[in-house]
Amino acid sequence: MRDPRYAASIAIVPLLPLVMLAVGLTSGAGGGLLLVVAPLVAWLLGFGISNDVGYDSTAFALHVATGVPGRADRWGRVLPVLVAGLPLTVAFALVGCAVADRWDALPAMLGISCGTLATSLGISSAVSARLVYPVPKPGESPFKSPQGATVATMVAQLVTMAIVLALSIPALALGLFAILAPAPALGWATLGVGTAVGAVVLVVGVRWGARLLDRRRPELLQQVMAFR
Repeated sequence: MRDPRYAASIAIVPLLPLVMLAVGLTSGAGGGLLLVVAPLVAWLLGFGISNDVGYDSTAFALHVATGVPGRADRWGRVLPVLVAGLPLTVAFALVGCAVADRWDALPAMLGISCGTLATSLGISSAVSARLVYPVPKPGESPFKSPQGATVATMVAQLVTMAIVLALSIPALALGLFAILAPAPALGWATLGVGTAVGAVVLVVGVRWGARLLDRRRPELLQQVMAFR
């Protein structure tokens, strides 16, 4: 929260419901678009740690010098997001269903949103130990674009988003059908599938990321130092 580079990306979260509500009222969709907010917030929070090593900058040398285990590093980055992000995601799902007057869609929304949060955290944990790209240095404007970072940033972000989307398809397909049909039974199935897939991806992603980090510490530090 004290790092403006993170705070700038988090600041958009409380504005999303207002933006979606305004778009919904303008387009005639009403409050129905608020149902999109919870999954979107979940994805943003999970994606936020996809380049944590890059944001560490030269401070990452402390992890290398002290030999912090990859497992501790990965879970240490994931758990704070889960502690803050899970209640926030659930709250947005509740608000979206309340405003849209679609309480029947709540199980599906929770399945999609919680699954997206866990899935994006798991994939980000693995990707951030493999793909590092330049970001604004500590103390610089969070809106500054580092020179020569455009292609690397786009590739890393597109890879992360594509994998998260692919793994989220089972819960998304079930959830969309449950909401649009509507089919309450499928909503509960979405809750089960979404949380189960998300939990598996989270654990596997953290373990994979930990192994990559343990193996690639010198290379990652060399990349980060080159961004100076």
